[in-house]
Amino acid sequence: MNRRSLLKFFFLLPLPLIKLLARWVEAAEVTLDLAPLEAPWSSLEFQFPQAEGPRTSIPAIAVRLPNNGMKKPEEAVFVASRVCPHEGCELLYFKDPAQALQIFRVPTENPVLGCPCHLSVFDLKQEGKVINGPAPRPPFRFGFRVEGKKLVVTDLK
Repeated sequence: MNRRSLLKFFFLLPLPLIKLLARWVEAAEVTLDLAPLEAPWSSLEFQFPQAEGPRTSIPAIAVRLPNNGMKKPEEAVFVASRVCPHEGCELLYFKDPAQALQIFRVPTENPVLGCPCHLSVFDLKQEGKVINGPAPRPPFRFGFRVEGKKLVVTDLK
């Protein structure tokens, strides 16, 4: 056996093992009924299972956005973690912009996610953009797909 064949053997040996393990390890998925999300700004809070990390699940939310002429139903849903990217506090959904203004002193025309710990506010209409507070970025979003009348949340992006 020459050196090239030996190296090829050692580099390719893990490939079948990786393929075998990939069959056994299934990605976590959460299936939600779309019925509660029919009206614009309706929301559904849920827990996304997590195998690693300090939490066994991630608090999450799905919010039906106003369609605004979008053709695909999945384009009108915002699905994100409810963990604040600043220091990990749990975000709250404020459907009433007046309530968000009263608590966070941030004028907004639509519902937002807000952090009760350090007053970060996230605009759902702008993909969770930070509009107030110390948060360095929007909350993590989830990948998802629509299957008939179900929303299947697949992974954390």
